[in-house]
Amino acid sequence: MDSLSNNVPLLPNNNLKIIPISNKENSEAISNAVTIQSGYKSYGNFSVLRDLNLNVPVGAIYGLLGPSGCGKTTILRSVVGRIFLDSGELLVFGKEPGTKGHEVPGSLVGYMPQEVALYNEFTISETLIYFGFLHNMEKENVTKRRNFLIDFLDLPSKNRLVKNLSGGQKRRVSMSIALLQEPKLLILDEPTVGVDPILREKIWGHLIDISKTSQTTIIITTHYIEEARKADKVGLIRNGRILAENSPEYLLHAYSEISLENVFLKLCIKDESVPVPRAKKSNGLRNPLCEPQINEGIDNLNDEIPNVQIKKGKKSFVARIKKSVSKTFRVPKFNNFLGALFKDSILIRRNWGFLIFQFLIPVIQISLFCLCIGREPYDLNFGIVNNETDFNDSSHFAAKMYVDEMSNKTFKKHYLNWSDAYTQTKSGKLWGFIDLSENFTQDTFQKFNPIRPKNSSIAGSNVNVYLDATNQQIALITQARITDAYQSFLISFLPYLPFEIDPNLLKSPIILQTPIYGQSNPQFINFMAPGIMATIIFTLTIGMTGLMFVIEKKEGLMDRSWAAGMNAVEVLSAHISSKIVIMTVQITILILISTLVFGVKMNGSVFVAALLLLLQGFCGMSYGLACSSIAKDETEVMQITIGSVFPVMLLSSIIWPIEGMPGWVRFITNFSPLTHSAEALRSVFSRGWGLETLTVWFGTLTVLVWSILFNLIALLFFNIDN
Repeated sequence: MDSLSNNVPLLPNNNLKIIPISNKENSEAISNAVTIQSGYKSYGNFSVLRDLNLNVPVGAIYGLLGPSGCGKTTILRSVVGRIFLDSGELLVFGKEPGTKGHEVPGSLVGYMPQEVALYNEFTISETLIYFGFLHNMEKENVTKRRNFLIDFLDLPSKNRLVKNLSGGQKRRVSMSIALLQEPKLLILDEPTVGVDPILREKIWGHLIDISKTSQTTIIITTHYIEEARKADKVGLIRNGRILAENSPEYLLHAYSEISLENVFLKLCIKDESVPVPRAKKSNGLRNPLCEPQINEGIDNLNDEIPNVQIKKGKKSFVARIKKSVSKTFRVPKFNNFLGALFKDSILIRRNWGFLIFQFLIPVIQISLFCLCIGREPYDLNFGIVNNETDFNDSSHFAAKMYVDEMSNKTFKKHYLNWSDAYTQTKSGKLWGFIDLSENFTQDTFQKFNPIRPKNSSIAGSNVNVYLDATNQQIALITQARITDAYQSFLISFLPYLPFEIDPNLLKSPIILQTPIYGQSNPQFINFMAPGIMATIIFTLTIGMTGLMFVIEKKEGLMDRSWAAGMNAVEVLSAHISSKIVIMTVQITILILISTLVFGVKMNGSVFVAALLLLLQGFCGMSYGLACSSIAKDETEVMQITIGSVFPVMLLSSIIWPIEGMPGWVRFITNFSPLTHSAEALRSVFSRGWGLETLTVWFGTLTVLVWSILFNLIALLFFNIDN
C-alpha cells in the first residue's frame, strides 16, 4: 500500500477507508481544460449537482461515469455554456463559458448531446454545411471534413435525408457534427450507444489519436462502464458529486478490483452508508444508486479535490439577468446569420405543401370574413296579419299597398291570422309579424285629415310590430326595413287623399349630408376588415414562429445550435428575413381579395397599409418567439397563444368600437398590441390618412414598441437557464 501515492483512495481488506488527499499545485491546475470547483445546481427543490469538483486536463480523454439522473448531462450543458451553476466556479480553458470573446459556446467546443438533435428535413451534407456556417468554416474545409466523416463513421450517401436514416446512423451523424470543426474540446454524451462493436473500436481509436496528436480534450459519458478504461481519466459521479477521479488503471489497482463497475459499486455502498442531513427535498423516489446523499464531515472520496462544505446559496436572479443581458446583446455574427438563413430556407423548400397552405390560409380567412360578416340578413321568415282583407274594394287598399312596399328580399312573407302568427313567432319559426287593422285605409285617411283627426283613426292607422328581438342585428334590420317601407308607402298613398299635403312634410327634418369620411350607407364590413386583416397576419405569424421554435427547443435542436455559438438575435433575424417573403405574399393576397373581390374601400395608400400589416406580422413573430421562450412544449405554447389571441382581439376594437366599452376596459385596451395599429390601419382604409397623421404614425410606433418588448422578453428567457 505504501507503494501507492497518497493521492488515491484505498480499500484495504474490503473496508472502505478513505485516505485524505491534497490539492494539485496551481501550476498543474492551469493545465486543465475544464475545472469545476464546488459546483452546485438545483431545479426547484431537487439538487442535481452537490459540491461538485471536477478537473479535466488538456489533451486528456475524461470518462464521466454514473447512473442516469445523477447530473452528467447537467455538467456537460454547464461546460458548453447552456446553463449556469447556482454557485461555485466553472472554467473552460481558463475562462467562464459565455465570456465575451470566448469561443465556448462556439467553435472551441464540439458537442454531441444525448438527444439525436438533428433536422429531419436535412440531408447529411446539408446538416454538416449548416454547422460549418456556424463555425465559420471555409467551403472547401467543410467538404473535406464531410467526406472524411462520412467514410470514417460509415454513413450512407451524403444526399440521404436524416429522416430516412436508422437510429444508429442518426447518432453517427450527430457525432460527425461534434467532430466537424476539429474542436479543442469535444463533449460526447453517450456517443457509442447503438454502434457496431467494430465501429466503436474505430471511434475510440480516433478519439485517442486526436487527443494525443492534436491535444484535443474529450469528455465522454457512456453506459458501457468498462469501455471507459480506454480513457486517460475517469470521474465516478453519484448524486451530483464526484466520488473518485483518476486514471482507470490507478483506481483498479487502488481498490484491488478487475472492473470499474466493481470500483463504482464499492464507492456507492460507502456513500449510501453515510448519514444524510436533510438540506434539500428529494424527488420522493428511493434508488440505492441515485438517492440524494451528502457526504459532510468525512474524508473526501475525490482523489484530487479536498472536502468542501456544500454551498447552497444561489446566485441572485439579478446576477443571472445580468449574464443573460450580456449574452443577449452580444454583437451578432454574420456567419451565424447566414447559417440560420440557410436552415430556414431548406425547411421552407422541403415543406412545399405547408408553404402552399400558408398562402391559402389568408385567402380562406379573408374570404370567409367578407362572405359571412357585415352583410344584411335576407329571406327572413316574417308574418303578415292583414285584417283588411277586401283588397278589391277601393276603400280597403292601403294595407295591401303597405305590405307590397315591404322588401321581398329582406322578408319572406307568411300571411296568417294573429293567433297563428304569434304562435309561430313564439316557437321560433318567424322573426316576428305585423298587425294591420281592418279599417287601415280609412283610418289612414282620417289620420291626415287637416281639420281634426280622430284618436281612434290614429290608432287604427298604426302598424303594430311584434318581434323576436333575441338577435340584435336581425331586430335592428327588421325595424329599419319596416320603417323604410312605411315611408315609401306614405309617398305612394298621398295622391289618394281627398286633400292636398306637401310631400316634404312627411320627410324627416334630420338631413344627413354627405359624410366627411365613409359612405352615406355605411357597411359594417368596412369597419371590421382592416382589424381582421391585422389579426390574420398577427395570428399566422405567431403560429409560424411559436410552434417552430418550441419544437426546436424541445428536441434539443436549439441547444445544439447555441452550443455552436448561435444566439437568439441571429436566429430571430434570419427567421424574419426568411419569412418576410411569405408575409409579403400573404399581405398582398389579403389586400387584393378584400378590395378587388369583396369591395372593401381603400381610400389611402396601399403601401402604408402594407407597411402596417408587415409590422403587425413582425409583432406576431416576436410574440410567438416570446411564447416559445417561456413554454416547455407544443401544448404549452398552443395554450398561451390561443388563450391570448382572442382577448387581444376583443380589446382591440376589431369586433366592436372601444367607445362601447366601460371606462376601465377602455384604459386596458391601450395595452393591446393590436389596438392602435388596427385603428391606424382603419384610418388608412376608410379615411385615406397617411403617416403624417398622429393616429397612423402612433399606431406604427406602438406596434414597433410591442415588437421590441416581445423580442427582449424572448432573448432574455432564451438566455436564462430553466
